[in-house]
Amino acid sequence: MKEICKPILGYKNLYSVNQFGNVRRDKSGCGICIKGRILKPVIKSGYPCIRIYKNGIQKFYSIASIVAKMFIGKRPKNYEINHIDGVKTNNHVSNLEYVTASENVRHAVRNGLRKPRLGIENNYAKLTEKQVLKIRELWNTKKYFQYEIGKMFNVHQGTIHHITSRKQWKHI
Repeated sequence: MKEICKPILGYKNLYSVNQFGNVRRDKSGCGICIKGRILKPVIKSGYPCIRIYKNGIQKFYSIASIVAKMFIGKRPKNYEINHIDGVKTNNHVSNLEYVTASENVRHAVRNGLRKPRLGIENNYAKLTEKQVLKIRELWNTKKYFQYEIGKMFNVHQGTIHHITSRKQWKHI
């Protein structure tokens, strides 16, 4: 496959990126800043990232965000970058897409990359509506702490808080 290289927006004539996720220095500088050199990424939270400089100011970017911006286009507001194959280090343009946060989480859960949120198992609620009503009833008696109610229903105290404050299960 032929390499397609594009200058990074805001860093024209300084850095460019190809569709494989390789970031290259386009201008010589001091020390190891050699024109044509492919930058070596550092891994941050499992994602390859690079530091690039302009006018003595250093900025840190994920390679996925650079590739997506240059080859897919501007990221829509409130969207995230998803690695389609689930491999955080595969930053080829064909492996990247923009998705909503909830789509990104569903993709991760479906592909075994992330466990379902506490209180949810296999995308089904762990509690029934009847149990939620009982939790609210117990909380309103003011006889129990949230962690005690959580133990009764085998859920985290935070889940009880979200239920009693109506952040979860709003519909009942």
